[in-house]
Amino acid sequence: MKKKTTAKKNTIKDNGVLQDFTMGAIKSTEVSGLKGLQNNLRYSALTQNRMLLTEMIQEHALLRRFVRQPIEDAYRGGVLIKCDELSADDLATLNQKMEEAQDLQTLVEARMWTEVFGGGGLIVNAGQEYDQEFTIDQIQQDGELEFYPVDRWELATTTNGNILDQTQDFLGDVPYLYYGHRLHKTCVLRMIGEKAPSMIRGQFSGWGVSRLEGVVRSWNQYLKNQEVMYELTDEMKVDVFRMEGFNETLASSDGAQKAAHRVQLAAELKNYKSALVMDKDDEYEQKSLSLSGMAEAIAENRKGIAADLGTPMTKLFGLSAAGFNSGEDDLETWNAKVESEVRAKDRNILLFMIQARCQQLFGYVPETISFEFHSLRVLSADQEEAIKSQKFDRIMRLFDSKLVPTSKVIELMNAEKIFALDLDADETDDSVEPALGLPEGEAQPKDDDYQSEALNGAQVTSLVEIIAQITAGMIPKESAAAIIKAAFPTFTDELIAKIISPIQESSTDAQQPEGIENSRTFGIFKR
Repeated sequence: MKKKTTAKKNTIKDNGVLQDFTMGAIKSTEVSGLKGLQNNLRYSALTQNRMLLTEMIQEHALLRRFVRQPIEDAYRGGVLIKCDELSADDLATLNQKMEEAQDLQTLVEARMWTEVFGGGGLIVNAGQEYDQEFTIDQIQQDGELEFYPVDRWELATTTNGNILDQTQDFLGDVPYLYYGHRLHKTCVLRMIGEKAPSMIRGQFSGWGVSRLEGVVRSWNQYLKNQEVMYELTDEMKVDVFRMEGFNETLASSDGAQKAAHRVQLAAELKNYKSALVMDKDDEYEQKSLSLSGMAEAIAENRKGIAADLGTPMTKLFGLSAAGFNSGEDDLETWNAKVESEVRAKDRNILLFMIQARCQQLFGYVPETISFEFHSLRVLSADQEEAIKSQKFDRIMRLFDSKLVPTSKVIELMNAEKIFALDLDADETDDSVEPALGLPEGEAQPKDDDYQSEALNGAQVTSLVEIIAQITAGMIPKESAAAIIKAAFPTFTDELIAKIISPIQESSTDAQQPEGIENSRTFGIFKR
């Protein structure tokens, strides 16, 4: 009897080997894992690569706009300098000097290098010894004063352009070397970029981190998308030539040269004559690629890079707002960013530049000198006129309420730039009519006197009612004159006589009614 044989199945004994193999071959895909984060880090700082940063900011206009646009917006229109110790002419001279010296443009350039390289500053040149301590009092009136914008690398550069060890002793008195010239720390207005985390802060030798450090990934993706779009556009049309005996021709010694010459001749003829002549057994075909969806891909690519750079598309790409979006929200967000990231950082440096110019022009630094930035919002012509009208009405209400004299009104209007030309207080004083009842030869009262002596509406009404009572014969002229003198003590006797003398009394001999203290006339003056 034959024994039954059973086929052995291909089985693997589970002794732990299979589990180890599975765990090693299949990688973990946990969302909370750290492997993905580690694989997407480069562990090298772009800030330390001066050459690469220089070429990037030089060749890529979009990156240059990303860095420079908020700085230029921050100082657009200049600043408004205020000082109670300086006259209007002195302030105009100060503004003109800063414009001629291009101080704001110098500050913009220094801030730009700071954002690109992580650090920079302004070198103050007032003819002093660079390696000695510098104070603002050393600036001579009508003397030399210049500001030089530099980046962090230039402050550690030898005469031949070599970069020294960036481990600079900022606690020392002379930490900088500007192309071979030793600089005292007081001669440099130091500007630092964003601070690095404490663990790697020492790599940057006391300086900050480049603003381009955090956009490397986004910029690489943007460039890659641009390259793909370029290649697709370049290969959108492909000419296909099918030549009989092509393979046999290539097998000969000069076959490749003949085939290339044949294709080149056909292509030149097609481009020149818009016609193609070939053998009847040859074939020609042109294939075109579809570019559907490219516009959407470009739009999404722009949104991604704008979001990563923190810049609205209207600013970065010059696009106008579309759909129901008016662009106001984008501009408000952008203005807040400029206010906090640019203007707040440079206030102290700009104040020092203004004080230094005052020392150069006037020989001293005013204690009350200050400045304000202009609004970041760009108003239309109608909006500007509406604001001017509101300011004009507000000032005139102050004048009508007798809270300010004419001279102060003119000063306020000139300060708010209500009109294109400034008003002259002297010219307005000449046009004021003489006060009522002013004796000949007496000096014209000042604006404050007019405001204090002028009658208000209630007083004028009371005076007219007195005249009406005289005309009706209810009170005699002598009594009316006494009442007017008591109610208006500033009125002279001559003025009162001029008021009541021309009045014709009624012929009716009116009797004084009893209870005059309750009459309408007495009640008015009792108040």
